[in-house]
Amino acid sequence: MKRFEVGKHYGTFDSGLDPVKVIKRTAKFITVRNPMGNEWRMKIRECEGKNGCRFEIAFESRISTKWREALTYSAMLEE
Repeated sequence: MKRFEVGKHYGTFDSGLDPVKVIKRTAKFITVRNPMGNEWRMKIRECEGKNGCRFEIAFESRISTKWREALTYSAMLEE
């Protein structure tokens, strides 16, 4: 399974957003930093792709479900 790792950069499903760097990780959350220096915490969930591969996604629970998909980061989008 592809997991978020500290020190690596990951992209979001919306390609217009900057990638974030994981600076801290627990079992359920990651803390990230964007290129402008802002830091925040995101929830981690496991997903399974159409081809059966398993990976993690991270999202902010404070964001409405309408915008959550666009602002979801994926361990599959490592940069």
